[in-house]
Amino acid sequence: MAFDSNLLWQNGWNGTEEIVFDNGESAINWIRECGALAGMFQLMEMDDFWGELAKEIEMNKDNKIIITHKFSVGIVKKND
Repeated sequence: MAFDSNLLWQNGWNGTEEIVFDNGESAINWIRECGALAGMFQLMEMDDFWGELAKEIEMNKDNKIIITHKFSVGIVKKND
């Protein structure tokens, strides 16, 4: 992906958010609705995608499902 030369870097950071779910259905609902899957819609519509994902989700300690959402934020200003 090319960076637009008319944009000036202002600020940015990386972050993480830990989200805890009681069951796989809740976890999958969050995954489907969050912005983290932007651009992945074709993959998500594959027949077995969600079933296979559900098989991969395992309970962590205390019978909770923990998803760590990692993200990067970039703030730019348009150079007029």
